[in-house]
Amino acid sequence: MSWQHFSRATTLLLLLVSDSVWAGSARCSVSPVECQRQIRIMLTGRKYLPFQVKSGTKGVGIIVKAVTPDSSAERAGLQPGDRVVALGNKDLSRVKVSELKKILAVEITEPDVEKVVITISRVGTFKRLTVRVERMSKEQVDKVISAHLKSAHSSGNPTERYGYERD
Repeated sequence: MSWQHFSRATTLLLLLVSDSVWAGSARCSVSPVECQRQIRIMLTGRKYLPFQVKSGTKGVGIIVKAVTPDSSAERAGLQPGDRVVALGNKDLSRVKVSELKKILAVEITEPDVEKVVITISRVGTFKRLTVRVERMSKEQVDKVISAHLKSAHSSGNPTERYGYERD
């Protein structure tokens, strides 16, 4: 795993889906300490939208799976179960999650983008919500690192499991 191999889409995958990109992946070829360092560099201060999504019926469409508590998405009124039908003027009604990640990689990572307008469908009613793009906190980065170390480095050895080096 190399820092240079992470694309914006990969970064957004970490942020959008409840299961980390690392879950179920093959073991890393670098040490847990190096892996932790690389992830921290990659994610600290990265922009993201504070909610998680899943695929809609038959893998098409975007459904809000969870909303980060006390976030701009929660304050805007986004709720689990909402169907995301548009981002700005882009129709997302027939988009797969993988396509959404590519769109977001371009849309929210631009330096001047601070808010996005999301159109949702909730029980047959359409609503336009303005959601502020947030930056990852240290606690959020720690959670991503923990999930990765647990899934890609765990061998039962506590030193490997948590990425600590022995003195």
